Amino acid sequence: MVGDMENTAEVAAAKSALRTRVRRLRNLRVRSGGHPGEPVPRRIRDDAIVSHLIEELDRRDPARTGAVGAYSPLPGEPGGSDLPEQLARTGREVWLPVVDAPGEELRWARWRGDAASRTGAYGIREPAPGSDDAAGPAGGWAADIDAAADVTARSLLPGLVCLLIPCLAVGPDGVRLGQGGGFYDRSLVSIPPDGSEHGKLLACVDHEEFGIPVPGTDLDVTVPAVVTDTGVFPTGRPADHRHP
Repeated sequence: MVGDMENTAEVAAAKSALRTRVRRLRNLRVRSGGHPGEPVPRRIRDDAIVSHLIEELDRRDPARTGAVGAYSPLPGEPGGSDLPEQLARTGREVWLPVVDAPGEELRWARWRGDAASRTGAYGIREPAPGSDDAAGPAGGWAADIDAAADVTARSLLPGLVCLLIPCLAVGPDGVRLGQGGGFYDRSLVSIPPDGSEHGKLLACVDHEEFGIPVPGTDLDVTVPAVVTDTGVFPTGRPADHRHP
C-alpha cells in the first residue's frame, strides 16, 4: 500500500484510526487472557514468539556469535517483559534502544541485566549507557566508532544477526504501524531498502496483527520479515500469510 495514499493528512488519520483499533483488540486479548474463541494466554503467546525468534536467530547464525538488537516490551506488548533476558540466556549479546527525547533518533546500548537498567522516556526499561557501549557488538567490530559517539542503528546493524522492531501491526507488503512517535522511522530511514542490512530488520506482532493492510507512504520504513506467535514470515508475498 506504500504510495497508494499520497495525502499525508489522510495517511496520518488512517494510521491513527488503525492504532486505536489494534490497541483495543490487543488490550482485549490481554484482559481476556487470550482471544475470544481462541483463549491463548499472553504468556503462552510470548513464549511462542521467543521460541520462533531464537529458532530464526539460530538459523541465521548457528554459532551464536552475532549480536541481536531487541527492545524491552511494555506490559501486554508481544514478546513479554523478559524478552531481553531470554535472548541473553542464549549467550548472544543484546542491544536495546535508548530514547533521549521526542523527535530524536534512537541510540543503542548494550543490555547488561536489570541491575544496570533504568526507566527511560515513556516508561520503557532501557540500559543505563556505560563506557563500553560505543565499541559496538562482538567486542569492538566497529573500531571506527568514537568512544564518545552515540551508537545508531546504522552503525549497529553490521554486527547484528537481526534487529527486532516492535509495532502494532504489519501489512502483507511490510509496512509497519508504530506507536506514532516515529522513532524507528527516523532511526532506520538511512538504511538502503535493497541492502543486506535492511534484510536484518524483523518486526514482532501477534499473528492477528500481521496481514492487516497498513496505510503508508514512500517515507515509511518497511520490514522484510515478521515474527509472530505462529512463526516467522516474509513480507512482500501476501500469499505466504493471511490474517485469519
